[in-house]
Amino acid sequence: HVEKAVWDLLVQYRKIGEYVEPLAQVHDALRFEMQDGLQHEFNILMKDVSVNTYKGLSVPLAVDGEWGYNMADVEKFQ
Repeated sequence: HVEKAVWDLLVQYRKIGEYVEPLAQVHDALRFEMQDGLQHEFNILMKDVSVNTYKGLSVPLAVDGEWGYNMADVEKFQ
């Protein structure tokens, strides 16, 4: 479900020539590499895809986003 929604989002970016590539998935954490300037937009879209894919859960789904130019500089989105 969510995997297809994420893949569809990546395909949309590729169609318009934007660079976003999946790097890794560890449990429920996804890591992406992307061109500079897409971080905030992509974070918003990923949250939307994640939350809307699992509508109807009895407990609300919490989705957090982080970004950084390297793993040492990762910070949460505000």
